[in-house]
Amino acid sequence: MNECVLDFSIAQFSENVPLVPFSGLMDSPSGGSFHRGGPVWGDWEIAGRKRYLNRGNPADDKPDLLREPQDKLGGLSAWIGPQFPHFGHLIADAATRFLATSKQSGIDTFLIGDKEDNQYGLLRPTTRSVLDWFDIDTSRVRVANRPTTSEVLVTLPQSEQRDRIGPCPKYLDLLTQHQHSKFWNHSGAIFQKCFVSRAGMPAHIAGESYLEAVFSELGFQIIRPETMSLSDQLWIYVNANELVFTEGSALHSLQLLGSVRARVWVINRRPNGRLGDHLFSPRVSAIDYLEAEIGLIHGCRLSGEPAPETGLAIPTSHGLSKCLSIISGKNVAINSQEYEKAIKTDVEIWLKHETKQKRYGHSSYLSTLMKSVKNAGLEGLSLRF
Repeated sequence: MNECVLDFSIAQFSENVPLVPFSGLMDSPSGGSFHRGGPVWGDWEIAGRKRYLNRGNPADDKPDLLREPQDKLGGLSAWIGPQFPHFGHLIADAATRFLATSKQSGIDTFLIGDKEDNQYGLLRPTTRSVLDWFDIDTSRVRVANRPTTSEVLVTLPQSEQRDRIGPCPKYLDLLTQHQHSKFWNHSGAIFQKCFVSRAGMPAHIAGESYLEAVFSELGFQIIRPETMSLSDQLWIYVNANELVFTEGSALHSLQLLGSVRARVWVINRRPNGRLGDHLFSPRVSAIDYLEAEIGLIHGCRLSGEPAPETGLAIPTSHGLSKCLSIISGKNVAINSQEYEKAIKTDVEIWLKHETKQKRYGHSSYLSTLMKSVKNAGLEGLSLRF
């Protein structure tokens, strides 16, 4: 399936559609479903782009209609996807419906899915910020956290998909027009060169606080996106000439924008990856993914399978120096003493965080962790629990 030849703005209307709370939402690591909930389409097998797709194929599981809905929504409702509890997935897997849906006339209620344990039907602050960006009135957004029937439900397809399917020019043009309308009277800091840091997040590159100091010396402004409003982040991205990210969710913020003039560098946390290259390349002037000779340490999932997605990436000083030299265009030396101190601190913080997770109690956790340490060639690493 090629999104570029399938119009992202084609609305599909369905009548008397039952919707159920999500019984699985990003639960793959614990053996559950990544996407099970929302509309129970009567034509499930041929529902096509009404469903959640990835790589051009359906990637959702049919929801179970365990009890008949007691509530019925009259008028026209719009399905905009689930409220993913992860910023990157919210944008890459749900918000790709938001812009086209916001242009649809006559909508009374916007429906966003969630689990039943969100008993008060609350919107997460990150969800609210993305809805606000697309001018979707949150007073008309309802969290579908219990069985409901929609009298008439409209669905706009995903305009791009997390894996393989990128945006078409028409969608990027519409996004560019939207960002211009949002920023025509915006005022805020403008940085020519910016390092977007994950140092304040549980999963980041070990020693990233040291990396912040190095980038500052190289003339980069440092931002931590979680400390800023979404609009201020996007304002910086739109106006920068050069952006450096460490691989992670902040990159997906670029999907909220159309044309961005910046040259983008991504320092990988997971070796040999190109996270979202098909999503970002059409938007920016250039993008390169750099390898910092990462050793990845991690435990296991609740299922006992390895969990590299929860791990800590530890670059070598040589690998990090190489990345910095490529970005700056000059040789950048690493202060090994300061760098090793920052790594030690980050390893201790990461281990403390891991011991509080349910997966830490699995019988295979410690053996998986020690195996990953060995595979990464980090046997000399001091691990204190």
